[in-house]
Amino acid sequence: MSNHNLAGGINVSNNAKSLQSTVQIVDLDELCIQKQTNRLLIGRSSDCNMIIDQEGISRHHAQIKQGVFYYVQDLESLNGSYLNNKRILPGNTYKLNSGDKLRFNKVEIEIVFRIDEEIVKKKYETNM
Repeated sequence: MSNHNLAGGINVSNNAKSLQSTVQIVDLDELCIQKQTNRLLIGRSSDCNMIIDQEGISRHHAQIKQGVFYYVQDLESLNGSYLNNKRILPGNTYKLNSGDKLRFNKVEIEIVFRIDEEIVKKKYETNM
């Protein structure tokens, strides 16, 4: 079985048979700090922050952007991206919540945040 890195050291198997065996938990706060970016590019290409080297994954499959909140966007991938088992429309942005599940082909990623969403919301409201 060959493994590939996802999100800085999380392995995803190329031979995984079911979604349950490929579920990865990704802390977006930690990953953005580690990669020193507010945009995470997901795909097979070596220039991606989160590399998923599997069939059915586009070179630049999707991206996650950090603003006040996190948002996911499919980059017109051939096989699409899914948020909580619903296909997202290419080019549109969708807000992510802690506990959401993203799926790219057979790789499912559960999104978690270290920072509570209510704290971020209050901080944003007081800075306006």
